[in-house]
Amino acid sequence: MDLTQTRFDDLLVSTAQLARLLDVSVYTIRGWAREEGLPRLRPGVFRLGEALRWWRERVSKRSDKAELERWTAEYRKAKAQLAQMKLEVERGELIPRAEIARLWAMRAAEVKAGLMQLVRKLPPRLEGLEKEEMAEIIREEVYAVLKRYTRKGPYTPPVREAQE
Repeated sequence: MDLTQTRFDDLLVSTAQLARLLDVSVYTIRGWAREEGLPRLRPGVFRLGEALRWWRERVSKRSDKAELERWTAEYRKAKAQLAQMKLEVERGELIPRAEIARLWAMRAAEVKAGLMQLVRKLPPRLEGLEKEEMAEIIREEVYAVLKRYTRKGPYTPPVREAQE
């Protein structure tokens, strides 16, 4: 036997008591009794066990339907998003993250290598020069490294030429 059947069948409650118990208004209880089949002993009096069983069945039916509708809507939304993403991939507007990460990691490695080469390359070129001449050579070498980094590629945004 069900707990609501064994303990509450003999308990009688008023419309107001049942409304407080179910956290709804008195008007809702009256409407349920009049229009949706909430069992009552007589107007304004309910057997608590019967009312709770009716309410539990009503909630489970409604929540199942609402849950199904919610998941159906979520499925449709996800399906539409997937179709949109496939279209963007076909147009070349959407690129796999891993591919972009790989290509940009290669560019970063090139910059690092270029900068590390300056340590070897610059001292012989700068020996015996004036400060301004050294600055000009360093600037040229740094711009050469940056230019290699900002070269055109499949996923490189357009870049303005650096002003010298």
